[in-house]
Amino acid sequence: MVSSLASTVERGYLGRDVCAGCHTDIALTQFRTKMARAWQGVATPQLPANYSETHAEGPAPVIEYAFARTGRNMQYRVQMPGQPPLDFPVEATIGGERHGISFLVQVTALEGLPLPRPALVEARYFHYAQQNRLALELGFPEEKPSTYETALGRVLTPFLEKRCLACHGAPRTRGTRVESGIDCESCHGPGQRHLAALGAHSRDLGILNPKKLPVAERMRPCAQCHAGSSVVEDPMPYDTLISNQVTALKNSECWRQSAGEVTCTDCHDPHRDAPPLVLTAKSERACLRCHSATVTNHAALCPVNRIKGCIGCHMPDQTRGAFIMADHWIRVHPEQKINVAAHNPAWRTKIPPKRLYLRMIVFDDREKASAVRQQLLAGGSFFELAKANSIDRATADAGGYLGDLDRSQLDPALSAAALKLQPGEISNVVESNGKYFTLQRLTRAFREDAEAAFNKAMDLRKQGKLQESKNKLFEALKIYPRLLRALNWLAAMYTQHANPGVSVGILTLATRLYPED
Repeated sequence: MVSSLASTVERGYLGRDVCAGCHTDIALTQFRTKMARAWQGVATPQLPANYSETHAEGPAPVIEYAFARTGRNMQYRVQMPGQPPLDFPVEATIGGERHGISFLVQVTALEGLPLPRPALVEARYFHYAQQNRLALELGFPEEKPSTYETALGRVLTPFLEKRCLACHGAPRTRGTRVESGIDCESCHGPGQRHLAALGAHSRDLGILNPKKLPVAERMRPCAQCHAGSSVVEDPMPYDTLISNQVTALKNSECWRQSAGEVTCTDCHDPHRDAPPLVLTAKSERACLRCHSATVTNHAALCPVNRIKGCIGCHMPDQTRGAFIMADHWIRVHPEQKINVAAHNPAWRTKIPPKRLYLRMIVFDDREKASAVRQQLLAGGSFFELAKANSIDRATADAGGYLGDLDRSQLDPALSAAALKLQPGEISNVVESNGKYFTLQRLTRAFREDAEAAFNKAMDLRKQGKLQESKNKLFEALKIYPRLLRALNWLAAMYTQHANPGVSVGILTLATRLYPED
């Protein structure tokens, strides 16, 4: 314990009480937030002292699960059908009043065999506060487990172990600081250097102030916990629901077109929890800073309601099992089937886009360019026409797809044409350097449309309709040629059909596009 505390001090962490010496009011309100109470220990007040809960997972023969707390100790029991029960100590609890309590269990041996390294396991079931029962933990498969390994839960990697317990672990253990939970130094960094700077009257205050970071980096402190547990290349909205709000926000048009001006703290105060209605009102004020007719150069105005109701439509809660989560990928949700008024040109954005998803067809003949453009306007496939006609072979095979571009990356003549386009629109023929270009600005939802086609392909695969599934994967890639999950599954299907050469080519492309995946 002494060496652990010494290590904490050596790293410069001083604790909330030292910060409160100067920042009394902020420290007091922050101490009362749910983030500050991220560690509650096994003896959490969220559960009664004699807590005991069981659950039977079927179909028969059922798997029996049980949690029981005695004083400051808690045990987790799992019993597979016809086998002796296994008991494990609960090392930490995670969660709170909104959803409930998750359990982290320490496993040193499995079925009598010692593990080379003790494992920390997120239990398959958690205490669901609203119904006072055990419920399936978020992100776990619904199929009944067939082995103890899957019945126990999800093993945390050493990286995740440290990351989770830095806030959810007991003080001064496993990388935690003087206090556990989220405190001042979690976001602002170690305070020791700050005190030294103040004592020396230095202009460099030796502390991180997120508001003074470059615009695009202001969510860095939040991303320590809210940017997922690993790198997710080519994420989709569903991928970002679980502790990945920063990634979701960065993929929304609001963040992209504001060059990062939209941040977590526009809606959330890290020093004070807000009731839901207060949070919604603050969030809508953030929306209306840009999306209001009272703003001279406004962003697009909502055709449904231009004065309120932004959050319910564009950031609706998503239900996954027992969890209700806010979707931070701000966008239109067509599944809500909301009646939209006829479009009014006055509602269009007056701000030139900073980033665009584009595709193009390149010609060396204006007449041919004009003829192909007429085919596009008549409903022809941009992908197929680009592949068949574009002289720019680097993009032709991908249906002319250029990707996510900053407007500064475009040739000035092309940029001028592209910036006039509304999502989905096709440009006039543009001449530049002796060549003729036709551009299309892709719709805001094109990636989600591609994912919908991919999900249909997976359904067809489950039904054994392999050729139809493959065709649907191609359809997804025509919408979005860099859809990573479609590329991976297409490669797998070619491997299954004894065509490894094509499979290797597809995987090589995927690796080049997404080297960190």
